[in-house]
Amino acid sequence: MKQKQTIKPMMTARVALVVAAWMTVATLFSAAPARSQGQEPPPGIPGSLKTIPVPEPSDLATYIRDKSAAIKLGKALFWDMQLGSDNQACASCHFHAGADNRTQDAIDPGLRSVPPDATYQLGGPNYTVTPADYPFHKLSDPRSRYSDVLFDTNDITGSEGTYLTQFLNIVLGDARDNGTSLDDPTFSVDGVKVRRVEPRNTPTVINAVFNAYNFWDGRANYYFNGNNPFGPLDRSSGIFVTAGDGSLQSQIIRIEKSSLASQSVGPPTSEMEMSFLGRTWPDIGKKMLSLQPLAMQIVHPDDSVLGPLSSASSDKKEYKSKGLDTDYVAMIKAAFWDQYWSSTQIVTFVNGQPVFSAAPADGKKNDLKKDSLPLTEYRQMEANFAFFFGLAIQSYESTLVSDDAPFDRYAANPLAHPQTPEQARGMGVYLSKGRCANCHTGAEFTNASVTFREGLLHSIELMPENPTGNVNAGSAFYDGGFYNIGSRLITDDIGRGDVSPFTNPLTLQPFPLSYSKLGLLKQQNLLPADVAPYVATLPLGTPFPDPNRTTVDGAFKTSTLRNVDLTGPYFHNGGQATLRQVVDEYDRGGDFHDQNLADLHPDITDLFLTEQEKHDLVAFLLSLTDERVRQEQAPFDHPQLFIPNGSAVAPNGTIPKFNKIGKDGFRDAEIVTEIPPIGSGGLPAAGLPPLGTFLGLDPYQADTTPP
Repeated sequence: MKQKQTIKPMMTARVALVVAAWMTVATLFSAAPARSQGQEPPPGIPGSLKTIPVPEPSDLATYIRDKSAAIKLGKALFWDMQLGSDNQACASCHFHAGADNRTQDAIDPGLRSVPPDATYQLGGPNYTVTPADYPFHKLSDPRSRYSDVLFDTNDITGSEGTYLTQFLNIVLGDARDNGTSLDDPTFSVDGVKVRRVEPRNTPTVINAVFNAYNFWDGRANYYFNGNNPFGPLDRSSGIFVTAGDGSLQSQIIRIEKSSLASQSVGPPTSEMEMSFLGRTWPDIGKKMLSLQPLAMQIVHPDDSVLGPLSSASSDKKEYKSKGLDTDYVAMIKAAFWDQYWSSTQIVTFVNGQPVFSAAPADGKKNDLKKDSLPLTEYRQMEANFAFFFGLAIQSYESTLVSDDAPFDRYAANPLAHPQTPEQARGMGVYLSKGRCANCHTGAEFTNASVTFREGLLHSIELMPENPTGNVNAGSAFYDGGFYNIGSRLITDDIGRGDVSPFTNPLTLQPFPLSYSKLGLLKQQNLLPADVAPYVATLPLGTPFPDPNRTTVDGAFKTSTLRNVDLTGPYFHNGGQATLRQVVDEYDRGGDFHDQNLADLHPDITDLFLTEQEKHDLVAFLLSLTDERVRQEQAPFDHPQLFIPNGSAVAPNGTIPKFNKIGKDGFRDAEIVTEIPPIGSGGLPAAGLPPLGTFLGLDPYQADTTPP
């Protein structure tokens, strides 16, 4: 439904009032040695996350018949290694506080640079990073961006994906896909291939449900189209619905507040992440419906979601039985209404377009586990698998809310849970001198949130054209919640300024990702009628000198600060290893402040924080970690998982050539790490230590380069 749109100035009245309140108390915080037991939290301080409703589509019941069943389905699919072409689960990159802390074969050379950069400055493929490698931009004086640059790289700390392979076909009942190995000189050592590494750092999925848009560049749209991340920019994407006579019909859907669903359907078909090149969602559906859920993994009998379905629940031999005592066909039927899976008609795709035909007459028309159809023909449940997957994953990830950090307890009851003196002073820095709260706003600690953005209403804002000027002196449109912070050159990664893979028929150019750029097209009547209602309307007759300018290049989504001590390395490039290194970069006004000035957010400037203020700010950030996340207690418990962690290196420095696939499904040269199954009691119940920081570093550790 088309909504009435308004455009906010750079700081809305709502935010201005909040920030004004913060400013009033911030000086008190920075000076106060301690907080008295009876002191109430000052007005304007972010509240507990418990006060924020978890976003949910208003029409979710149109699609999902049983939300509890959808959560079970989503958790199984998220952790199932069989989903990838060669053992990559969604969780393979989100197993550590929702993020990834692997250190070997974790470097991408900068493939998102313009032009793409395939050269390494940090040791090359299969390299193991060390604390000495960070930060990626080393200065002779870390306090000044103008000091001599000792080292710089556009390399990225990313996550291992798949081996570059051309997809041939699935094998029913088999976890691995058939494919033909392709040359990959960027990700190989002396001719021996290693896994590809994604060109951006992996963000956490915990609390991601609060984001209006997901992925660093926001391409995971607020509206889920049932097929891919791009929402209404893919004008033809839809699902297959059973009509009253049992026939299949195509139906366009645009499900609001569903960026998590949009995000989830991207990686499983990406040749950088989970898929052989050319695999489609119906292929994935046909494969997964033929497999026992989590057949390669143990599910703890006390799993907070999947425990009752665990094959290990009745096992008396140290929980050795794997998988679930059900199948994906039954799980989908339990979660979704019949009209999305019940038709007996068959779908084939001709030049990408669906063609419907009658069911086969072999008596096996509904036997999805032992499909008698050719691999290029799909039943409705297989053809709709991306739709089921997206909403199920979103249902599960909507439970991953960390709302019981020390800060939440303080915000809810400061009498019972007062801050430490360091935390109180650090919050003062956060709210005032550090300028952190201008972008990391509210209980979500990001103003990229659904509650802050309110759909389209506040998706576009105005920014001063000159970072030292003001709105009336000249402004540009930008996407709220996405900011260029001068961390890297724009040519390293254009971020929000990128485009979608779908062509605008009115311009014959790709649709931009940016709502500011889409808004300009809408103002010029250059958006199709089926796209325009999902784009914010720019004001006509704006008085600003250059109303057609946008500042979205090199901008990235404002990430949440919750659990931030566990989710390093930091920024979209993974270029900082500790929270103190992050604070130092902000304090010096970014590393590429002047080079990015035309698109830089005006709050990125020299902060002149003292050593004590930096220390206190880190102390406050540490109070945002929920101990349930650190201890993997429900809802953050999980099945067993095996993850690749680089390849073994022989004494002569070479990687052994691939000879065979082991029983665990990995290549014989790979180093495989087990993430053990954890029940609702978490790591303490399993006698295991809590999650730690990236590389085990002290969050207070600064760049070791001498000043």
